[in-house]
Amino acid sequence: MFKWLSSDRPAPEALELEEKQRTLEAVEERYAEVHTEYATLQNELAAFKLRYWRRVGPLYARLDAVRAEIAAELARNAPRNPARQQAARAAGAQARASADSLHEAEEDVNSEAFEVNDDLKRLYRQAARLVHPDRADDDEDRSLRDEIMARINAAYRNGNGLVIESLIEEYQQRAEVGEEDAATRLIRTIRTIARMRDQIRETEAAILTLRDSELVRLQKIVIEAEARGVDKLAELAAGVERQIAEAEVRLERIRNMPQPLPR
Repeated sequence: MFKWLSSDRPAPEALELEEKQRTLEAVEERYAEVHTEYATLQNELAAFKLRYWRRVGPLYARLDAVRAEIAAELARNAPRNPARQQAARAAGAQARASADSLHEAEEDVNSEAFEVNDDLKRLYRQAARLVHPDRADDDEDRSLRDEIMARINAAYRNGNGLVIESLIEEYQQRAEVGEEDAATRLIRTIRTIARMRDQIRETEAAILTLRDSELVRLQKIVIEAEARGVDKLAELAAGVERQIAEAEVRLERIRNMPQPLPR
């Protein structure tokens, strides 16, 4: 309750607090919408990337490995050529990166599909409003929010609304709410509004960056092709297989080349 002056009129800070709380409610709603959109997009892309790597990744890893062998052979044949030495190092690094990405995809226990409905989005929006670490007032509160929000994100990825509900309840039970006067609450509310507006802008920018990524463009191509009954990933895989065959022929040809005589 607000503290009142000697008259029956509320204190100025109490009036301002009411106004700021209305502003905060609107900001919270936008904040929750933006974070839900971002989390949904992230999960959709993560599921597609996993599907892509499990389908085409082994072929790309093999292609990069053969290309690294080609570069290594060319560098071995020209030990004093700095360009070939650099090319061999770059090709080797690319092959290792592809192998690591493939290993991550093979170890990932998540599904290749991410299915979300309105109820699940509603629960995630509620979680973002109440639990997100951007709303923390101190380090202890942030640590608690970080822990629970990480579990909420995992539940959202797995489509488990019941877990999200239970985690929201867990946060509400574990969070400590102290007594504050109107002036203290006003300061905290103003700071929260400013912090959340900053996060809204940052998240909106992150969404635009994701939507402009190569992965999103590839996802769109694959989805549109599937709508026409075309398996675009199969076409991509066939193309990479042809590149592997060509690279292996080139590697064999390089290995069979006469070696230059030592000077």
